[in-house]
Amino acid sequence: MDFFANYLGIVITYVLISNLILTQFLGLCPFIGVSKDLESAVGMGFAVTFVMTVASMVTWAVNHVILSAS
Repeated sequence: MDFFANYLGIVITYVLISNLILTQFLGLCPFIGVSKDLESAVGMGFAVTFVMTVASMVTWAVNHVILSAS
């Protein structure tokens, strides 16, 4: 029983507490806006993936080039 309680706690933590979308409001438009056709949903998914990738690369560059240099 303790085994399931640990996993239930992990699931609740990551779904409700440490959820990236819920805690930092990243990708709020795709999270709230539900599209009814597949083409716009796929386009929105690619757009979110692109924005997250570019934001991660910029953040990595700022961290390693500017913040680590000092």
